[in-house]
Amino acid sequence: MTTAPAPTWRTAPAAPPVAAPARAVDAWRAEPIDGGWTVSARVRVRGDDPNLRGHFPGLAVYPGVFMVETLRQSVALAVPGDPALRLLRSVRFLSPLLDGDELHMRITATERPDGGWDVTGTGRNGADGRPVTRLSALFGSPPDASGGPLTSLPAGVREHPAVRATLPQRHPLLLVDRVVEFDPGIGVVAVKAVTANEPCYAGVPDGAGENAYHYPPSLIVESLGQAAALLWLDGDGTRDPADPAGPADPRSLGGDGAVLMFAGARDFSFDGAVRPGDVMVHRVRLDSVVAGTAFACGETRVGGRRVAAVRHLIATRRPVRPTDSAPVPGADAHDSDDARSSREGTR
Repeated sequence: MTTAPAPTWRTAPAAPPVAAPARAVDAWRAEPIDGGWTVSARVRVRGDDPNLRGHFPGLAVYPGVFMVETLRQSVALAVPGDPALRLLRSVRFLSPLLDGDELHMRITATERPDGGWDVTGTGRNGADGRPVTRLSALFGSPPDASGGPLTSLPAGVREHPAVRATLPQRHPLLLVDRVVEFDPGIGVVAVKAVTANEPCYAGVPDGAGENAYHYPPSLIVESLGQAAALLWLDGDGTRDPADPAGPADPRSLGGDGAVLMFAGARDFSFDGAVRPGDVMVHRVRLDSVVAGTAFACGETRVGGRRVAAVRHLIATRRPVRPTDSAPVPGADAHDSDDARSSREGTR
């Protein structure tokens, strides 16, 4: 995101344009100086923010690392070229900010001969002027996370931007992180890392036993189902034999407004627990396609152990209409003889 610097106060976007723990700038302004910019930013501490409730339960203290985030988001909003934080030279937290306080940060960004930016920041409590932080940092080009250009990734690998571009789900129910193998129309291997910060763990009380942290089976089903959807939506898997032209947008799946929907499953076994820190590896194979309905099978492993498997996973292309209650071929858990025969005849 590159925004023209503004000498007057401007409201920051409701959501940061990049991954961020929270909106850490409410308003900002910037003015040119010799060789760079001065930036001013403000953010109010809100005790009802989920991050503050989890930081020090019962005491809403603005996390010091969020002051670093204020510096980062302010630079992203005001300094041309989308520079990324590359080095935090020093940071000092001098006084806490509590619920209702407002952080006022003054930032100076000076361009370096190599194209980077030397950035310093001073934060004060807007209520009484008390210093709360001092920061010194280097901003520059974003780091390369892949070890090479994204265009040189191994065949079959889909990084998260491609996953997000294909699946319609969004946070907190987008449950595929990356595709590591992809064979169009045949099979897919996708991964989902489980962390202790998953929303499903928010209500687990302190002192709960290990079983309380087992990842919900319903979310294993959803994550595996999304891996299957990637197989159907991505590459040649978007092409229904009854519709050779295929849809322009794989998420819409046709001009009739139809979307790919989970229709049912049969023989979905749960063979082991998934815990925070585990990485689920989903392997899905497309068995057949019948009139816009896809049938797949798959399994999920953590390390060398199988934690789940499904014999029949069913998805169908359907218009999203509340009154649409047409039956889905094969979606009935008992499966009619006609649907079973129809499906088996296409294998």
